[in-house]
Amino acid sequence: VTAVDEATVEIQTAFPTQLLRERIGLVRVVPESLTEPGPIETFDTNPIGSGPYRTQNVGGDLRSFRFERYPDYNGPREPALDTIGIDVILSDQSRISALQTGRVLAMTDPPAQSIEQIENDPRLNARGVPGFQQSLLLFNCGRPPFDDARIQRAFIRAINRDTITQTAFFGRATPATSYLPETHPSYVQPTTDLTYDVNAARQLLAEAGAEDLQFEILVSNLGWLSVQAPLIQADLQAVGMNVTIREGETESLVPVVTSGDYAVWFTVTDPTVFGNTDAEFVIRWIYKGALPDTFNFWTAPEKDEIGMLLDEALQEESSDRLEQIYGDLQNIIADQVPSFPLHHREVLAAWSDELVVEPDPIYGVNLLQAERA
Repeated sequence: VTAVDEATVEIQTAFPTQLLRERIGLVRVVPESLTEPGPIETFDTNPIGSGPYRTQNVGGDLRSFRFERYPDYNGPREPALDTIGIDVILSDQSRISALQTGRVLAMTDPPAQSIEQIENDPRLNARGVPGFQQSLLLFNCGRPPFDDARIQRAFIRAINRDTITQTAFFGRATPATSYLPETHPSYVQPTTDLTYDVNAARQLLAEAGAEDLQFEILVSNLGWLSVQAPLIQADLQAVGMNVTIREGETESLVPVVTSGDYAVWFTVTDPTVFGNTDAEFVIRWIYKGALPDTFNFWTAPEKDEIGMLLDEALQEESSDRLEQIYGDLQNIIADQVPSFPLHHREVLAAWSDELVVEPDPIYGVNLLQAERA
């Protein structure tokens, strides 16, 4: 990257790519001085970037943030709000109460079971939009029984995800048929069927010679994951898998997973929190690099095939071939299943009539587009 003048940079790539614009979107522009030891440690409480707002105040516990319009901003966005305050409120009911009393004007991720309660207040709105957030299964492919992909496929096909859709998500999620959600422009329905089918699950187990399977499922203790655990346990036991459940904070489960001393981890992920939804990036996030090596312990030849296809996608100049690559990747993932989502969840938001805002599939509420009513 070379600075041409005060407002222009020139980027030279190692190879032609269609994805340069998407990759630039992942870059955060900060002053060079903040990249040195020392100053970088203060960045959490005084972040400096290139956006239309600047930091006014950050609470010492990093749960309260205040921003003000930056008068010298010269970018393409036209912020409508003079100030923005963001509070981190962990309790669902406390967040809903803050919205109802007017302490806050918008909230992200209201619990699905509370949407009707919020909508019953004539001053409030609540809505969801399809997003990429998913409840994700990670399998330890480095040891039996999940060194045989047929076991993973049987595991997923044994779970009645339509029941979970209603019980855990109150209808605001879609059972995953591929790693990409069906609303994604690069979605392709894989040739490997992973929909609910108890007989197919039993047949896969028989083909793999699996009998008396016993293992533990780690579950990140988010409310909407926890409620799924007993349903998943019952469905798996119905096809002959004797499973136990261990819940814990995600941070406490990560060392267990990376040590390799686990069988299955049920958690949540959403790589689009970085602001990017192109298929190459979101597939690479889970299926190439550190995660399949240190979380899945996956060494099958298909892992290398995924890596080669992703590298080809970065350099592919033909849009048709690029979409073909994305289809091939989704087929391999559904067939091998080192990790796979059970559901793609709607991104939910709630807001007051005092604010004009639309739900955002990445952020829930995008305040850069909000304005006072």
